[in-house]
Amino acid sequence: MAAAESKNGERAVCPHCGGYGLVVAPDGSVSKCACGLWDEEQYRVAVERARIPARFRSKRLATFKVGKSDAARREIRRFAESYAKTFRPTEEKGLVLRGGTGSGKTHIATGILHEVLARGYSGLYVNVSNLMARLQHSYDPESAERQEDILAEIERAELLVFDDLGAESAKDWIRDRIYLIVNNRYESCRPILVTTNCDDAELAARNGDRVVSRLHEMCAVLTFPDEDYRFLEMR
Repeated sequence: MAAAESKNGERAVCPHCGGYGLVVAPDGSVSKCACGLWDEEQYRVAVERARIPARFRSKRLATFKVGKSDAARREIRRFAESYAKTFRPTEEKGLVLRGGTGSGKTHIATGILHEVLARGYSGLYVNVSNLMARLQHSYDPESAERQEDILAEIERAELLVFDDLGAESAKDWIRDRIYLIVNNRYESCRPILVTTNCDDAELAARNGDRVVSRLHEMCAVLTFPDEDYRFLEMR
């Protein structure tokens, strides 16, 4: 979706849809806003370029189910909605989503990414372990990807979703690449959205104090309840 530009270079924001081009009614139904900003084909291309896995392409903040007594997840969803609505790539403000396996972190992360893409910004989803496998394979002379191209794509993204940090192998070269990626976002003041099962001590043991320190300076931390969200969805 290509949003209009205002005189100062900022994207104009429609007061009815917040710049998404879509309006969500109280009953949860979605319709195109009269502002005409929604461009479905452009959005589809943006999702493809963002490398969002098939399993998460239907995940939206609006589909993140919250029980009546689940105040913690309700607050997390509210915070995520506010973050997506006010996102600006020129601000380094990011998020660390922390919680156990199946707690809903990736649903919220990709839900934010979808809404940021719908507002006309660029974004990229990377699973950290898969990324490290791609980088390692790039050393193969027959690889179709070069390491510098992979890292450049990550650096260009206006929002980077760094999924499952801490699940990767604890090797020195992997620590170096993770520091490089986090530090590049830090120095360029570009936001990063991290999901992790690890606390600060575990992340520091795997990736070093410098990574944890930069993430704390760049990001707000949202901690998810321990109960497995996947089982809640199936109820």
